[in-house]
Amino acid sequence: PNDMATVKLVQSFLVNGSVSLGDYGGNPATLQIFVEINPVGNPNPVETGVAVLNSSGAFTFSTSRSSGNYDVYVKAGHWLRKKIANVAFGTNGVSGLSFSLVNGDCDGDNEVGIGDFAMLSVAYGSSLGELNYNVLTDLNGDQSVDIADYAILSAMYGRIGD
Repeated sequence: PNDMATVKLVQSFLVNGSVSLGDYGGNPATLQIFVEINPVGNPNPVETGVAVLNSSGAFTFSTSRSSGNYDVYVKAGHWLRKKIANVAFGTNGVSGLSFSLVNGDCDGDNEVGIGDFAMLSVAYGSSLGELNYNVLTDLNGDQSVDIADYAILSAMYGRIGD
């Protein structure tokens, strides 16, 4: 009898793309995005994970999915979730995905609404390092929560993510 444990190797494929962070002037490098891969038209993910943006907004996500069509979702910090539908994965994964995210979702509920307004109000007038500063309310990434952040929230108010 063989006492060695059987190890199943899972091949990994790459999802490469870029994310444009709407109304954000900060450096996207090191920002995390949440990636979700779903069967086409199905709300239940078959795979989820985190990828990190580089300074130009590009990312690489390792997946076990290949040779099929999937819906790919991306969500970042205070931006709404965005879907690219029916993406064809090949034997090497997929590349060239381009997401453009809408800013203003401070509370992470995938809509820009009264909860976001309340969070921004609490942090209003604060800067990085101060007790009431909240990076999720610094919508434009200038390390202070001010009228410019309110303007972004107001312009996007009522929007809902995918």
